[in-house]
Amino acid sequence: MRLQDSVEPMILNILKNIQANLKHKQCSTNSPSHFLLKMSVSESGQKMEHQDWSQVVLRSTTRTAAAAAATVPTKRTASAIAAAKIDKTDDIVKPKYFSRESVLAIQEYRRDQNLTQRGLDGRIGFPAGTMNHLEGRTAAPTSTQLQTLNNMLKKALTRE
Repeated sequence: MRLQDSVEPMILNILKNIQANLKHKQCSTNSPSHFLLKMSVSESGQKMEHQDWSQVVLRSTTRTAAAAAATVPTKRTASAIAAAKIDKTDDIVKPKYFSRESVLAIQEYRRDQNLTQRGLDGRIGFPAGTMNHLEGRTAAPTSTQLQTLNNMLKKALTRE
């Protein structure tokens, strides 16, 4: 007989006993922070009075004086106040995409060099798909991307 075959029935029996005890209200709670388990008779019918069935605190709901003192509010620094003001503003800043003229200049450069968008990404060192997003005006160029493209095209690309 395997160990698993003998353990599974024992676990099922224990679960049935717990369920029966809960139905007969042999388990009770004295308060939200205490849990008391009472069992009167074991499986074999022997009294279990030699067992220690005292209360065990799982979670205390009362606060100690030290914990209450530790939650004293602190002064807010100037940088924290400034950050809070920035968070509270409802101003939505629209990203600055390439202007139509800049997109046309990039496309003209790609045609002159016989490059695809992915090929230009590879030549410049941008992640794949970057030029697709920049030319499609679905992503705003970073200052580094703008500077790199300006140097490569030898033109001043603009954002709007």
